[in-house]
Amino acid sequence: GSPAAADRLTSGGSSAWDVADYVTWESYGYSSNPGPEHDRWPNTLKESFRIAGTPHAAKILALSYPRSYPEALYSYGIASAFGFTYSANLGESERGKPSANGGHFGVFSPSLPTLAGKPLDAPPAPSDTVLRRAYKNGIVFANISSKSYVLVFPQGGTLYTAQGSSTVSGNGKFNLSQG
Repeated sequence: GSPAAADRLTSGGSSAWDVADYVTWESYGYSSNPGPEHDRWPNTLKESFRIAGTPHAAKILALSYPRSYPEALYSYGIASAFGFTYSANLGESERGKPSANGGHFGVFSPSLPTLAGKPLDAPPAPSDTVLRRAYKNGIVFANISSKSYVLVFPQGGTLYTAQGSSTVSGNGKFNLSQG
C-alpha cells in the first residue's frame, strides 16, 4: 500500500482514508528488494511532504525494510518527523544476507528510541534539508541533504545515532551526517 493507492481506492464517494483506521505505506524509504531498488528515499520524501500536515498523516503506518540499525534509525527518524507511525522488519531470517529478497532483515524496534506523546510543532516543510520535529518527550532531527549539518542541542538529554546512544548537555554540538 501507499498514500497514492489510498487516494485511488474509492467507493461511493469515500476513499480508503475515510474508512480505514490506518493506511500501511509499504516500503517506506527502504524496500525489501536488493540492490539499487532498496533505497526509495527520493520518492518517499516527496510523498511524505505531500501528506505531512494533513489529517491523513495520523493514519500512516510506515512499514520500512531497513537492512541495518543505521537504516532503521534513519527511516524511524524520517517517519517520526512527518508524524507517521513506524513499523519495520518482521523477522530475522535474512539478516546479514545482502542478496536476500523478501524483507525479513532483523527486528530493530527494541533498539529504536521511543518518542511518546503528540507532536508539539508542525511537520517539516518541503524546503527543509534537515528535518526537525518536537514531541512531548524528545526532538527528532534527520538530515536529508547531501551535506553535513552541525546540530546544537536545545536541551540536555539522550542522543540516539547509528553508532548508539549518549548523554548530551544543552548547547552541545553534534555533526549530523548527510542521509
